[in-house]
Amino acid sequence: MASVFLMLRSLLLANTNSYIMRPSGQQSQETFTKMEDIAKKNIASLSGTTDIFFNECMRMNSMADPFTHSKQGYTVSLYNGSTINSLNSVAKNIVGIRSSCSVYDEAGKITRDYYALTLPFTVQSTDFITGTGINSEIYPKQLPNKNIFLSSAEGIDSYLFDMYKLCYEKMLLGDPDYFVCDIDCNFSLHPLMNGKPYMAQLKQSTIDDAMVYSTLITNYTKKENSIKIYYCDLNKIVNKDYKSKDGKSNPNASSVQELSFNEVTLLKIRNKKVVNYIDNIDQIKSTLK
Repeated sequence: MASVFLMLRSLLLANTNSYIMRPSGQQSQETFTKMEDIAKKNIASLSGTTDIFFNECMRMNSMADPFTHSKQGYTVSLYNGSTINSLNSVAKNIVGIRSSCSVYDEAGKITRDYYALTLPFTVQSTDFITGTGINSEIYPKQLPNKNIFLSSAEGIDSYLFDMYKLCYEKMLLGDPDYFVCDIDCNFSLHPLMNGKPYMAQLKQSTIDDAMVYSTLITNYTKKENSIKIYYCDLNKIVNKDYKSKDGKSNPNASSVQELSFNEVTLLKIRNKKVVNYIDNIDQIKSTLK
C-alpha cells in the first residue's frame, strides 16, 4: 500500500519530497525495494502493470538504473522534480530534512524518540513565500505536508495509539486535515474488482499459518543457540521458476535448477548443501520449537 501510494503521489504532485519511515533502515529499504519491483515489473502476481512510473524516473543515461542504493539511503527522482527516499540512517544523525510526505510504515513499532526527531520534517508551511515585491496573498494555496501512519494494531501505550485517538477526534469534529481508516482483514479475504467479487490473494488458512510461523520464528531467534534464518520471496519474478506449479515440491533436488517449493518450506543448509528439507507445517513447528 505504501509503495503504490508514494508512486502515485509523486507522479501527480511535482517538486515533492517523500520519505519512507520504518522501525529500521533495512525495513525502509524493503518498502522502497517493493516500489522498485513494481516499477520494474518484477512481481509475477501483478500482471498488466505499465511503464508510466519507470519512464518518469530520471537517469544519468539510457542504460543507467534510476533507483540508487547508497549507504545514506535509497532514492529515486522523477522528471517532475519529485523524489522518494528511504530513511536509512539513525534519525538523530539526520538534520535539516524537509519532507512533503512522511509515510510511517509499521507505525505501531516505531519508538516515541524516533517520532520526536522525524515529525518536524513536515512542520514547514507549504504556503510560505517571501521575496522583494511579492504579495503572498495572490498566490494559490498549496497542498499541506502530510504524515501518514500505516500499521497493524498495537498496544494502547504506543505513540500510534495516541495519534489514532487525536486524528479520530479531529476527524469527528470536521477537521479536513485529519483522516482515520480501519481496514479489517475481511477486506483482503473478500476483494472486489470493478464492483464484482474477485479472487483473494490470501486464504484464511494462509493468514493463520503465517501468524503461527511468525510466532515460531520470533521465539526461535531469541534462543542462544538459534541458527540464522533467511527468507526467500517466491512472489518475486527472479524466483518464479522455483515455485511449484503443480503443488508438488522436490525435496530430492540436487541442483538449483531442480528446486521446487510449495508456499512454505524450511531448508537447513550446512557447508553449502541442503541437509534438511521440510515442507510439512507440523514438522516445521517441531523443528523451530
